[in-house]
Amino acid sequence: MFYVLKIVYILLLIGLVFLCVRLLKKSAKKKPFSYHNVSLLGLIIFLVIDVLDEIYYAIQYVISDQMAEYDLSGFFSDILYSFTEFIYLAFPLIIIFAALLAVSNIVFMIRAGKSLANVLGLSLSVGLIAGTAVLYFLYFMLEQIMDVHSYVGCHFEIAIDNIVSVSLTYLECMLAATIIVTIKVVHYEPAFDKNYLIVLGCYVMPDGSPSKILRKRIDAAYEFAMTQKRITGKEPIIIASGGKGDDETISEAKCMQNYLRKTKKYPGKIILEDKSTTTRENFSYSKKLLEKYDQIAFATTDYHVFRSGMIAENTGLKNIVGVGAKSPWYYYNNAIVREFVANMYSERKLHIGIMSFLIITMCILLIVSFMFGIV
Repeated sequence: MFYVLKIVYILLLIGLVFLCVRLLKKSAKKKPFSYHNVSLLGLIIFLVIDVLDEIYYAIQYVISDQMAEYDLSGFFSDILYSFTEFIYLAFPLIIIFAALLAVSNIVFMIRAGKSLANVLGLSLSVGLIAGTAVLYFLYFMLEQIMDVHSYVGCHFEIAIDNIVSVSLTYLECMLAATIIVTIKVVHYEPAFDKNYLIVLGCYVMPDGSPSKILRKRIDAAYEFAMTQKRITGKEPIIIASGGKGDDETISEAKCMQNYLRKTKKYPGKIILEDKSTTTRENFSYSKKLLEKYDQIAFATTDYHVFRSGMIAENTGLKNIVGVGAKSPWYYYNNAIVREFVANMYSERKLHIGIMSFLIITMCILLIVSFMFGIV
């Protein structure tokens, strides 16, 4: 009789996938730069893997003619081990991702130098693999101090397993979702109807010329502005946004203006915002220079588009769109890890709350199992 629960459980998971996909499409259309989209996509990734896993085992039960033996204990085990199964199924992909990330990070450090920020990719690669290895280490340690095959030992092992697996699964799903959403927003083509185009600053070279990253941002903004003028005849006002760092000879805004005027021969209007030192200040200070708050775009590096869009909307610039400048592959991979860490930190209360809820829920199910002898 309990095999009906498995079928209902699978159907429920499939229903949740379709519901989340529908909610994601609606949310992405309304607010493309919302962290809500990342959370929904992360949930979809987990649910899809869980559905495939459940269907596989259901087929195995049918093939081996054991479906009739499926009981409440099996049903509870399916739920309690869902996060652990995800970790094991995702591990081959994690190995490949970690290897590629490590290679790109090493190339990046060779070209850009060693610093704490520049080893994030390598650190994450090691952390993802080590996190899975922790499960095996914990099993080994538990076997040394208790009988893991006893009733109490079994439940204690599952509890430890769930705490580690929930944490790893959550981080892996959020990482995958962040990468996918970041790539997707960069490939979105803004309409050529913009009143303003805000260019986000970056490092200026000692001779006052733009660094490679800044130059690519300016080039992307220039190409968009000139294409819009050619297609519609409407020339956007460019706001060059960026202050002067302690190690810079001129402000980033002035550097951008010089490059646009002298190198690109840009004929349109350029407004300087030369006080900002952070992305948030880029938008909040630029907002004060706007005469109207609609039809606005911003230009930055591809990996930075999503987080910049979130920051822009948080400063009150609604319906803003991004123009992404392509970055080198070795730089992009490490930079997207920095964006992931920055996003996780900025939404840390949300993530801690969700992870705590998941762990507490699994522990409650485990307590029920322990009290009633289910697993």
